[in-house]
Amino acid sequence: MIARLLYVALLTLASLAAAPGVRAEVLRKVVDQLVAAPSPDAAVDQANDAALASFKAALAVYDRQIEQQPSDVVTRLDRCRFMLDFAASYEIAEFANEVSEQGQECQTQFDQAYPDHPETKLRELQANMYGEVLQQAEEALTDAHKRNSWTNGQLGRLYSLLARAADGKDDAERALRYALLALERDEESDVRLIAATRLIAAGDKKRALEILRSPIDSIDDDRQGWQLTHKMKLLTQAGAPQDAVALYPRLKKTQYYNHSDAADLLLAAGASALAREELEAAVKNGQYSTQDEGARFRLELHYGTADAAHAAYQAWRDLGWKVDPLGVNRAALFARDPSQPLRFRDVTGVFAFIGCAVLLALAAAVPMIAVHYRGLVVRARTSEPYPQADWPLRNAWLALSAFFVSSVLALYFGGALDLRLDDNTTLWQFEPTPEQFSGIGLASSLLGLAFMMPFAASARRREGTWWSTQWSIGKCLLIGAGIAVALRLPMLLAWAAKPDAIHSFALDNVLWQMLDAVQDRYGFFAALWVVAIAAPVTEEFLFRGVLYRAFMAHVRPLCANLLQAALFTAMHLEGVRGSLVLFVLGLTLGTLTRRSGGLLAAMTLHAIFNLLAALIILRG
Repeated sequence: MIARLLYVALLTLASLAAAPGVRAEVLRKVVDQLVAAPSPDAAVDQANDAALASFKAALAVYDRQIEQQPSDVVTRLDRCRFMLDFAASYEIAEFANEVSEQGQECQTQFDQAYPDHPETKLRELQANMYGEVLQQAEEALTDAHKRNSWTNGQLGRLYSLLARAADGKDDAERALRYALLALERDEESDVRLIAATRLIAAGDKKRALEILRSPIDSIDDDRQGWQLTHKMKLLTQAGAPQDAVALYPRLKKTQYYNHSDAADLLLAAGASALAREELEAAVKNGQYSTQDEGARFRLELHYGTADAAHAAYQAWRDLGWKVDPLGVNRAALFARDPSQPLRFRDVTGVFAFIGCAVLLALAAAVPMIAVHYRGLVVRARTSEPYPQADWPLRNAWLALSAFFVSSVLALYFGGALDLRLDDNTTLWQFEPTPEQFSGIGLASSLLGLAFMMPFAASARRREGTWWSTQWSIGKCLLIGAGIAVALRLPMLLAWAAKPDAIHSFALDNVLWQMLDAVQDRYGFFAALWVVAIAAPVTEEFLFRGVLYRAFMAHVRPLCANLLQAALFTAMHLEGVRGSLVLFVLGLTLGTLTRRSGGLLAAMTLHAIFNLLAALIILRG
């Protein structure tokens, strides 16, 4: 309407500037157009009437087909879908609500008439997506296999629904299995990102790349921005950063996406110029945030000058101490250029690290205090003297505290980390890149060994023979290896039966993700060093060589064994299933240490136990 009025106004102005005869002709045309033009309401009514007439004509075609073939279930279903789709297409029209109600009524009648039809089942499951849909969908899957009446497309949609439900519950194994089955049945299934995410977590990057590089695009228009950034992230993690950069032009065309995430992804893919443009666009659009300041600092640190990195860090730090609570990023800047000026707030991370070390030392003191006072109670009853153990509880506390502190210190070897405190909570946010994760993992293994060296030297002076006082070296090696194979037998059998299935052990496991990152950056033997040499030596010396012996001087061997196994399990931060395995392993290692009179048998068991898993998961 506004455009028409402007057009009339321009014609009027032109007529006023024209000759009298021409002016009269132009004015007549203007008046004719105004008279002939319908009012806005009339124009809308005409459009609605035309659309409604087309709808009724199409509906009549469906009705004739159903009348000719009453048993045609597919046509009945298509009729309901047509009504709902039509109402959605004309949602602002006056008739939209009425047509939508008719479509819903049609669908209800269909469900009542055909309660066992696959489409009815799928719709019921979709409506209950946020409930206990996983169990219900698996029951529907079992019924579908029995009836053998579902089409490939319908089974594909059911597997897709199962994959999304399992992914929502963070059930990695089932999410991957159902996502792959959905893609087998229907290549256009919307679970490609789920399958690729779980495959990368399991270490199968080659297969993940095949899925991500498929020409079939199942990205949802409603969530295009988020899905494209997630796909870029997965491509980078899978070792195809050039493919991630190739998606960026498409991402820029979307209306909503996180500029900071896009900049980080482009930076990780090596496209520093595009990352800089993305951050500048964020500033221009008024969408600049704390994360953008952090991304800008990491960009300048890796690709800009030292002065630009220092200025970016100070601008980031102006937002508060939570953006770099431990000073990890300031340490990375110092490593880049030690000559950059220091401000007092730049060194507050040192005090934060000291405070963190104190808290860890206090946590390490809790089991020592419990054992100490339990021992006092026992000696008060028996009048026994205070034990003079090879490892006093004080030394055990120092060793455990040093081990904890070495894990925190390893963070400073990961470079510029996205490590911060959440603005609204007291929770830590830690999102390292694979390269940073690998550096932290390798540094943690080396620092753990280094921090245990003084205690090992003290043990050598006290005990002399550390490997065994009861068994020969050959017996330690043989029994340790045999028990390791026995404990890993379930994994070995699963791998022999179905090699792909064993990757479920590594899905969403931080330890195996870290080892995979170490392997990608430093090689397979570096990963073996971490998992099969450094970890067994350090952990056996600490938990069985120091803590177990210190505890046994104050409580019964069984209680001491249970306590050290519990600490060993808690240190690994595993889930329920993994914790049970580790607790049994810790008890076995403690028993073996006591029976053999040394650490060689336990170290052998631990090393081969880890080695078998590494060979299967990292190379299998």
